[in-house]
Amino acid sequence: MLDILTVILPIYLLIGLGFVSVWREWLPKESVAGFGIFVRNFALPCAIFLVVAQRDLTEVLHPGFMLAFAVASLLSFTVSYSFARRVAGHAASMVGILALAGSMSNGLMIGIPLITGLFGVSALSVIAQQLVIENALVLPLGLALAELGRAQEQEQEQEQAQMLAQALAQKKAQGPASTTVGRAPRSGLASRLGSVMRKTAFRVVTNPLIAALLLGLLVSLLNLPLPEAMVRSIDLLAASVGGMALVFIGAMLYGTDLRAALRGVMAAIAVKSAFHPLAMALSFWGVMLLWQAMGWLPIPPVYINASIIIATLPTIGVLPAVAAGFGHGRSISLAVLVMTVISMVTTPLTVWLLLTYQPFA
Repeated sequence: MLDILTVILPIYLLIGLGFVSVWREWLPKESVAGFGIFVRNFALPCAIFLVVAQRDLTEVLHPGFMLAFAVASLLSFTVSYSFARRVAGHAASMVGILALAGSMSNGLMIGIPLITGLFGVSALSVIAQQLVIENALVLPLGLALAELGRAQEQEQEQEQAQMLAQALAQKKAQGPASTTVGRAPRSGLASRLGSVMRKTAFRVVTNPLIAALLLGLLVSLLNLPLPEAMVRSIDLLAASVGGMALVFIGAMLYGTDLRAALRGVMAAIAVKSAFHPLAMALSFWGVMLLWQAMGWLPIPPVYINASIIIATLPTIGVLPAVAAGFGHGRSISLAVLVMTVISMVTTPLTVWLLLTYQPFA
């Protein structure tokens, strides 16, 4: 318990620093958005690039582990997405972000010191595979849905503006007695939908996070050498991601209507804190049975235990900065804070259960 508190306590301190900094006006409110932009467009892409580019994926990846971890992540993603779609009042772009909040774990800032303290340095391969799966599969999926939602919102705003302009033009031409409001013609619906999909695909591919992932995969697969000066420069930017992301969370929480924001993210918090660890355990159990039935190499028990513990951790600390790009930074900041509080109970309990009963030994 003390080791876990030692890992989590700095997170609270940095979140509190961000909150107090805006409250006491040490940090101008106008600069808070710049924090999020820096994390989203520079620090986090550099961290993703280094995680992927500096590893030989063929040596790190375990097929059974990746299958089980991916299935659990996608299950949590789907459940979070479904709950978010049912909640009235959610913006279309918010649904994809909430799906990410319910299915990604903070393996870098909390997972690495916790897992290595419990299982040794060999367990770092679990974090490496987790980051590959989440950054190559879950994050692009969530960003694509968020971008599609934002495109739908913009399309609706344009249609409403067009209908209003048509109504004003008709009133001006026909006089005040006319009340007929024309609707936008549907003949161009297919072409507009195609345009929206093309724009969405372009925005996803050119997103700094996805571009960094693709570039890192290219460097890793082709085993391209990187100049030492470039690696050091990228590493300096990547090293700033954790601290700045946590300060950004605290800064965004200042002035937030906590009760209203909490209602909007409760489903994602519940999925991440309760369903995700359960889905992880069941997914590994199912894949282990399949692997043994086919006579393939079993997944090491330490991998399974570490994965379940990682699933109990809060969502990634940089998600509020990503969500801020869609206008939802405050709500996701609150979700991260609440998940972190909950994990102070669920994570030690999970560690005790796994190490005491060793169900996957």
